[in-house]
Amino acid sequence: MQIYHTSHCGSTLLATFLSEVIPSYSEPSWCHKIIAGEDINFIEESQKYKDCIIKLPSGLCHYAPQIEDKKIFLYRNLKNHLFKLLTLDRNKHNYLNYYYQYFQKNIHPKLKEIDFDNDGKKHVFLWCNRIFWLLNSSNLIAVNANTFFENKKETLDQICEFLDIKKIKNFSYQNYNVKAIGLNLNEIEISKVSPNLNNICITYPSYGIIEDQICLHDEGVMQLVDWAKENIQIPEFLI
Repeated sequence: MQIYHTSHCGSTLLATFLSEVIPSYSEPSWCHKIIAGEDINFIEESQKYKDCIIKLPSGLCHYAPQIEDKKIFLYRNLKNHLFKLLTLDRNKHNYLNYYYQYFQKNIHPKLKEIDFDNDGKKHVFLWCNRIFWLLNSSNLIAVNANTFFENKKETLDQICEFLDIKKIKNFSYQNYNVKAIGLNLNEIEISKVSPNLNNICITYPSYGIIEDQICLHDEGVMQLVDWAKENIQIPEFLI
């Protein structure tokens, strides 16, 4: 069972909650070796986690249509995603460079004829490439990140029912250092690192609701959204 996502939308937090009821892993190193160009068989590696949850890097969304296992897709709409990514204070250029070249080798057919000729449009491309591959996928539950943040219990109950696993009882993520779990200890089952969700400080920048009204006041974001509407066939509910 796998978690796919549009990036910076709470996927590590989601995996951490699920680790209460099922063994869960966040971005094992072999995932990033694939992105780096190493010859690793994704299907074979992913099958090692057949009875677990594995949260994948957002760069591997193009594998989703090939996978029959149940999948969770956590996403922000385009406005909220761009607002989040373009307002990050650190590493936004490293992030763009890390994924852009890899995505060019795994581009969705709907995006091949479109010219993404500046950094803002490249961020649109990254989001669209993830979205379109997941729209081609089956056996999937799609979850809006804002819905997850606003209604953790209801959303997680729906996810657990879809996955056919027992429901989660603890919904507190106050003082929880998800960054350490998700990025620094990615070879270790999450629950083995921190079995108590109440003990630990949210430092990772992915979390939080972004309202559409906020994005409307960001001229750069809205210009990119308008460009995307004119040039890419994106379902309206994802804008």
